[in-house]
Amino acid sequence: MKLSDYLRKVSVETKIMPRLTEEERQFVKQLIGMANNINQLTKACHQEGLLSAMLDFERYRTGIDELLKKLKS
Repeated sequence: MKLSDYLRKVSVETKIMPRLTEEERQFVKQLIGMANNINQLTKACHQEGLLSAMLDFERYRTGIDELLKKLKS
């Protein structure tokens, strides 16, 4: 395929994806922070016991669910 044909095809058929808004970027940052916290909870689960870690994990899971709902809308 010639370069000009390829560029024409790409320019017509390519779907342009918008960048994240500032609000969406903040949601992503919060999700990253929560992922780090979950990793720490996993470590605590191994060190301190399952029950304590499960309570903390449930709190973070609820927060993640809320952020994901906001990102979808």
